[in-house]
Amino acid sequence: MLENLEINSIVQRELNMLVVKNENLFKKLDNKTVVISGATGLIGSQLVLAFALYNKIYGKNISIIALIRNFDKAKTLFGKLYPKINFIKADIRKITNINHPVDIIFHTAAITQSKFMIEQPVDTLDVMYQGTKQLLEIARQHGSKFVYISSMEAFGITDPKKSVIKEDDIGYIDLSNIRSTYSEGKRVCELLSTAYAAQYNLKTYNVRLAQSFGPGSNQKDTRIFSYFANSALQNKDILIKSSGKSMGNYVDIRDALTAILVISQQGDVGKTYTAVNEKSTMSITDLAMLVSNRFSNGKSKVVIQNNSVEKQKFAPDTTMRLSSSNLRAIGWHPDYTITDMFDDMISSWNG
Repeated sequence: MLENLEINSIVQRELNMLVVKNENLFKKLDNKTVVISGATGLIGSQLVLAFALYNKIYGKNISIIALIRNFDKAKTLFGKLYPKINFIKADIRKITNINHPVDIIFHTAAITQSKFMIEQPVDTLDVMYQGTKQLLEIARQHGSKFVYISSMEAFGITDPKKSVIKEDDIGYIDLSNIRSTYSEGKRVCELLSTAYAAQYNLKTYNVRLAQSFGPGSNQKDTRIFSYFANSALQNKDILIKSSGKSMGNYVDIRDALTAILVISQQGDVGKTYTAVNEKSTMSITDLAMLVSNRFSNGKSKVVIQNNSVEKQKFAPDTTMRLSSSNLRAIGWHPDYTITDMFDDMISSWNG
C-alpha cells in the first residue's frame, strides 16, 4: 500500500513505478541540483514529484529547486513532499540568479491557454523569449546543462506530401495570425537554446513534445483531450469546432518525462528531439470517436461544427505524422498507448 503523501494517489502510484523502472536515469543526478521552471504545470510538477519520490524511495539527495508563481498551488500539488523541495517564487522574465550551485535546468514553463495567446500575444512572446533567455543566462553563470521543453507546434504546417515528419521538416507559420505567437515563439526559443550551445559552449537540449497528457492532467483543462473525456463521461455530444481532419500527435506524460531525462543525458548538445508515440497518431475525429465509444458506449455523438470563428483559437489543421526515430536512436521508447493515457487520466481525476 502506498504511503499517504497527500498528493494525487494515481499520480503517486504511476510516478513510483516510473522512478523504480528508470532508476538508472535518476541515479546519474545523485547529489546534484536540478532547477525546474513551471513547477506547478503538468510537465514541471511531475518532474518535481519524480525527483522527490526518487529521493524518498532510495534515500538519495538530489536537490530540487522549483520555480513557481503560487505557493498555495504548490502546497496542494506536492503535499507532504513540499518541505523536501526548495521553492523560488518569481517571474522567469525577471529572475537573474539562483544562489545555489546548479547542475541542470529543466525549462518547462509555458503559456498553454489559447485564449491568453490571442488576447495577450505580446505577453505570450515576451514570457517565452525573455523567460528562456533569463534561464539560459543562469545556466551560463553556473555552467549547467539546459533542457528546453518545446512543442510540436514549432513544426508549423508541414509538407502534406511527406508521410513522416522529422525534426528538420519545418513547415509554414502564418505570421499574420496572432495565434502564431506560440508556435513561432517556440521556434525562437529552440534557436536561442541552440545559439547558446554554439556561442557559449553551453550544454543545451530541446525536447519537442507531441501533445502530452495522462495521469495528473487537469480535469478543467480546455484542450481537446480533457474536453472529449469530460463530454463522454457525461454522455454529452462531443463538438468539434474545426473540420476534424487535422492529425493529432500524442505522447503520454510518463513517456514525456523519460524522454526529457534520456535527452538530457544521452542526447547531442544543441540538438532537438521529438517525443511522440507514432501509434497514437490519429485525426481529431477518430480521437473523438475513440473516446465516445470507450467512455460513453457511443452515447456521446461526435458533431463536426467547423466554426470558422472558433477555429482561430487553435493551431491550423495539419496532416503531419511525427517521427520519434532520432529519440529512439538514443535509447527511448514509449510505453503507453492513447487508451492508457485516457484511462489513467480519468482515474487520476478520481484519485
